[in-house]
Amino acid sequence: MIFAQGCRGCGVDSSHYYNPNNSRTARYVSCATTKYMCDNSATCKNGLQPCIWHDEFGDGSSLGGYVLEDVISLSAYNNGTFTVQSSKPFPIGTVVRINSPPGIDFEGEGIYGIWGLAYRDVSGWDEAPVLDQLIQDLGYYDSFDLCLFEDGGLFSIGNDYTTHNKFVWTPIVEKQWYTVALNDWSVDGRSLGLAPETLNQNGVIIDSGTTLIIVNQFIFDQFRYTLEEMCERVYLKGVCGSLRNSSLFDGKCYHMTQQDLFQFPALTFHFQDTEGISILGQQYLWQGSGVEGVYCLGIQPHEGLPMILGDVFMRNFHLVFDRTINKIGFGPLNTC
Repeated sequence: MIFAQGCRGCGVDSSHYYNPNNSRTARYVSCATTKYMCDNSATCKNGLQPCIWHDEFGDGSSLGGYVLEDVISLSAYNNGTFTVQSSKPFPIGTVVRINSPPGIDFEGEGIYGIWGLAYRDVSGWDEAPVLDQLIQDLGYYDSFDLCLFEDGGLFSIGNDYTTHNKFVWTPIVEKQWYTVALNDWSVDGRSLGLAPETLNQNGVIIDSGTTLIIVNQFIFDQFRYTLEEMCERVYLKGVCGSLRNSSLFDGKCYHMTQQDLFQFPALTFHFQDTEGISILGQQYLWQGSGVEGVYCLGIQPHEGLPMILGDVFMRNFHLVFDRTINKIGFGPLNTC
């Protein structure tokens, strides 16, 4: 998806909008197409109207626009001179409108589009994702990997890490989003005592399109009780001694020193076929307020969604999504 010229609510600098009129290879897809699923297929009269699509997100925001096809080029990161170009046009969802709930910005500044990496089942126009088609077109190994940083990140395709001894692997158990199986969740080495059926009730997905770690209210409450019990032996700022409705669990943020951060326990996610993947307190507490030294809890409750391990979790690892062996690999950041 790419923000197009004239988009309402996108908040993108005008010089960075996509203008298909400036592309010699772009063409709009007709609403009469049988190749894609269009919102206006049933009302398509003469085939002269473009194919309309839309998508909705868990925070209540939605976006939509027109489907077109264009050639895609990728440039190498290391020197910027090597470019790979697709041999045929791929479908692109141009975004011409965004609707967000009050107080929610769909994306921050500097975002000009979204590259969806999930499977076809969640496509807004029922077509194989560009990633799938690009890997097939170029004959690459079917895998992509991500390293997320505060100021950006690295994304690459076609790398085979299966023989790399620094990676730990867990199976992809469902091919819509990247769904994994969670056997247990422990805090400071102590299990929350939740059965796998509870943890995996709505699925557990790893998703770079979500900022935080999202869990249901029951799991969130168990996590909260566990941290509050720790107050008997360690002081956790924003947890211990906080007034009603003013703790980290209530969405409040606190100024913290490095020593404050170090007091928070490690969280270990026991994925299938692993001994556990851990993140530290200073990793799940994040500077979400935008103020230096002020930290918020990067774990929030939301009913009706899968457990989502978003950027707060992902940024601590070199993550490999290997669709050849249907596994996700967790490696150290120094392998990026």
